[in-house]
Amino acid sequence: MDRIVLESILNGSVFERYESFPSEVRFKVRTIRRWGFDLARGTRNGEDAYFLVRSGEHGVGDEYEEDGVTYRIAEILEELPPKKRIRFRIDVSDGRAYLTGFVDAEDEEIVFSIPAVELLHIYAENNGFAELWNHLRSVGRTVEIEKRHGERGKSLPRDAWPGEFRDAYRRLRDVVKDTSFGRVALEYFGRSEDGKHRYRLSLILPALAILDDEIARAVEKALGAFPEY
Repeated sequence: MDRIVLESILNGSVFERYESFPSEVRFKVRTIRRWGFDLARGTRNGEDAYFLVRSGEHGVGDEYEEDGVTYRIAEILEELPPKKRIRFRIDVSDGRAYLTGFVDAEDEEIVFSIPAVELLHIYAENNGFAELWNHLRSVGRTVEIEKRHGERGKSLPRDAWPGEFRDAYRRLRDVVKDTSFGRVALEYFGRSEDGKHRYRLSLILPALAILDDEIARAVEKALGAFPEY
């Protein structure tokens, strides 16, 4: 093995936690709005239904067709009716991850299903999560985020990292702790000849976790602390 690669891995820091993977979660209506959607009540092909609609695209009384299905909006909900909840899960089909929402009921009425990466794009655009979106590498039941700058070299031990790197790494480590599932790894190679920081950061989290507004904002802030100069 190349000595530089060996020393880089030895000096890099990794934190992992694989205790509890969220297979399903429930989100409040206000969280769904932050994704860029409204929760509507109306009809789907003439049958009473709940469904999500892109914020600002349709209003009460509108009837529209999407993927061969006709929707009519009777009400845009501010909150769910009593004893009604929507739960979400990630399904993977033909190598593509979909976020699927269900109304809590015996018949598991589907509220919507959308490629998870499309929803993440809308969510990032609506909330200014440029760091999260620009460094997103793959989306399945987990999301993979990678940020790097400069050429790889001999990495430095954590006590030799600049303070902003130690702080940002610590914040991401706390995110992994809070989600109880994930991995963060950082190699810092010092500055280049022209004085620019060189590093490699990787982060893996449950896709459902990154849709939580508090977690997404924590990740966005930590990623922004790693400079590109």
